[in-house]
Amino acid sequence: MYRVLLIDEDSNHATRLAHRLRECGLVVTMARSAAEAAGQLEQPLPVYDVAVVVAAAASEQSVSILRLFVQASIQLSLGRGPLFLFASRQKCSPQLRLRIEHLGARYVQA
Repeated sequence: MYRVLLIDEDSNHATRLAHRLRECGLVVTMARSAAEAAGQLEQPLPVYDVAVVVAAAASEQSVSILRLFVQASIQLSLGRGPLFLFASRQKCSPQLRLRIEHLGARYVQA
């Protein structure tokens, strides 16, 4: 069974999405802030298979936060952190999308 960390500051959206993911048989843990998510990703052994980062819009700030998550996940786990999915509700520029994917995340417009 896959373990998912859902990072979404919109609690209503996060609750609905978590419910849908659980219906698909996934084990979902929700993080409602960047600090909480970074703390959960800094475990010495990989705790999550996938981390889903949901942003209202892809911006320089959201890419910086994604970088923090990626670094937190690999710092102690020797590069075996979770796969990252970055979902934005607004279309992202090609340059920003490329930066997201260079961090090792997949970009999806939600």
